[in-house]
Amino acid sequence: MNKQELDDLILVKQAQEGDTGSMEILLKRYRGLVRSKARRYFLTYGTFDDLLQEGLLGVVKAIRNFDEKKNDNFTSFASICVSSQILDAIRASSRAKHKALNEAVSFSDLDENIADIGGTDPIDYYTKLEDTEMFYSKLKHLVKPSQLKVLKYYLDGYAYSEISKKVNMPLKKIDNILQAVKVKIRNNKELFE
Repeated sequence: MNKQELDDLILVKQAQEGDTGSMEILLKRYRGLVRSKARRYFLTYGTFDDLLQEGLLGVVKAIRNFDEKKNDNFTSFASICVSSQILDAIRASSRAKHKALNEAVSFSDLDENIADIGGTDPIDYYTKLEDTEMFYSKLKHLVKPSQLKVLKYYLDGYAYSEISKKVNMPLKKIDNILQAVKVKIRNNKELFE
């Protein structure tokens, strides 16, 4: 019998015993599930391919952790593992603990001419130089109130999906607003010096 025709449960058992061929068949078989789950989400600091990789990692974890005594349906178990893995990646991406690193990457090109102050990124520089409210008051003259509101949520560590819910806007619009704000700051950096 061709391995491709084997039942999921048999392939899972074989994969758990170290059969990489069975593992590969299961990964191919569940790629559609991963793709459909990943389409529902947006990764703030990543791409759709990153979500697909996370989803496939969820399938691998499902294969490793599946216990036929506890679950009789591998597809349902895999679906839960894929969703959990994708959501964990999204949470990790938007976690406030990574905020400084994420902002340093996303805002690093705001001001190439700023004096070196010990490796601090420009946003940190501006907010340490003056209080955060002063920073926001300068931005008020450059951006619309709705854009400023989105930026405040973003700098407070909220994920795009959370901001989207708070301001009732689509994710794409949130991204467009943040990109527009970055351009405004970049084009008016003399206000922040």
